[in-house]
Amino acid sequence: MKILVFINHFYGKNPFFKGRSTVDTETLSPKILKKIEERKLHLQTTIRSLKTLSDSVDIKICGYQGKSLVHLDFDFENTIDKPTDIMYASLLKMGELIEDYDYFINIEDDILLEKEAFDRIVAFDRNSEINEILHPNRLEKDQHGNFFCIDLKCVPGWTYNQKTFFGKKFRQAVNPHSGLAIFRKDKFQYALSNSDIQSRSIRLYLGMDSAFASIHSPFLLWRSFEEEGFHSVYHQDKWVQPKRDLIASITWRDFVPLVIPKILKYLALSVGFKF
Repeated sequence: MKILVFINHFYGKNPFFKGRSTVDTETLSPKILKKIEERKLHLQTTIRSLKTLSDSVDIKICGYQGKSLVHLDFDFENTIDKPTDIMYASLLKMGELIEDYDYFINIEDDILLEKEAFDRIVAFDRNSEINEILHPNRLEKDQHGNFFCIDLKCVPGWTYNQKTFFGKKFRQAVNPHSGLAIFRKDKFQYALSNSDIQSRSIRLYLGMDSAFASIHSPFLLWRSFEEEGFHSVYHQDKWVQPKRDLIASITWRDFVPLVIPKILKYLALSVGFKF
């Protein structure tokens, strides 16, 4: 099996988005140097995990020259308007090589994809419809070391479409984003022909998220529902919630314990007040 992997990589300050990869590399303080080494380690770990997927894995690094920690195989600086569009460019570039490979993986530079998860996708593809994808949950660790699905936290909610695969219940999540796209050749051809990747009318936060939502738009994305970690990838970094989103998410529940409204309702009912 021949696998083509495009890793989307960016590291440096820019005006379009904020995250742990958008540091000012011109100010090389000890703190910044530590972050750079951590980011390099994440990328190296991602590459090592991808090399275990098959005997023939061709890995290409995509990004902006001058805004990267490693040599780039594809530099999109002169072909896209902003770094948030790297995924759009890399998915379309990958499509130009569709005749040369059996599987195609487009992935963020800090995602750990284990062979077990990839093999499960290959097994699923043997008996699935052309418009079905076995989509992994993207897990992170919280401050207590517990795993959770970050994309279900960012955009929570499930549909009620449900199937059982590998003895587990799978459903479609509202959020299509997992930081990667994995296609068998025929499904990638289907995606390029039927998705929103060219018009870019689908918007899911920034360009990175929107690109993955676009390429997956014609598919049923089945995620592990009853056991989030059963079919998953691991996000080595931590999601950084934008300050404006954090402020907008604050409600009265953040200040008032839920027991207080229940006590007030009980007291009101006790004196005969009806709601």
